[in-house]
Amino acid sequence: MDDPAMTDQPDRRAAILDAAAAVFFRDGYARARIDDIIAITGGSKRNIYQGFSGKEGLFEALISDRTALVVQAIEEARTDPGALEDRLVQFGDQATQILFSQAMLGILRAIMSAGPDVANDAAGRISTTLTLITTQMARILAESEGTLPPDSRHGLLADQLLSLLRGGLHIELLIGNRSAISDDQRRVHVRAAVNTFLNGYSAGRPTHIGI
Repeated sequence: MDDPAMTDQPDRRAAILDAAAAVFFRDGYARARIDDIIAITGGSKRNIYQGFSGKEGLFEALISDRTALVVQAIEEARTDPGALEDRLVQFGDQATQILFSQAMLGILRAIMSAGPDVANDAAGRISTTLTLITTQMARILAESEGTLPPDSRHGLLADQLLSLLRGGLHIELLIGNRSAISDDQRRVHVRAAVNTFLNGYSAGRPTHIGI
């Protein structure tokens, strides 16, 4: 009988990566063990090593998989035409689904406890992901002003909005003060962040441009 941990099966590979994300989220990189992942998924350590070359390879595969999903989601994200507030809330909801997911939080927790070689590569990929999010938000802001393409000011504003969207809630989830939040709680957080941002944004915009 085939070992249920064979990693050349897409569904099986996805299950292993989901389990790895849960273990990295719970234990960080240094304390995470292949045995704990196998306890969730079944299978054998031999096939985990054959498929991923150990814990470091498994972590790298998790990052590649999740960042690829983020790139796809951001590239496919389309906000409905309409009021700027509604567009930012819609995109903020999409972005926080990614940023507050257990997989992404698990990667960030693992980075904090991994060695420099592993952590530096992972941090670079996460930075690229955040840049994709702010680039899309900058475009939404520029479109609302009719000043495409976005310029450095829009990029700075998008960075500020991303900081509000992450906020203290993201830190609490990351360090474990909160185990999880509901979608309704996350959406309330997103709308509050967007409203706070727009209060400052409106004050700094030319008076002939409306939101």
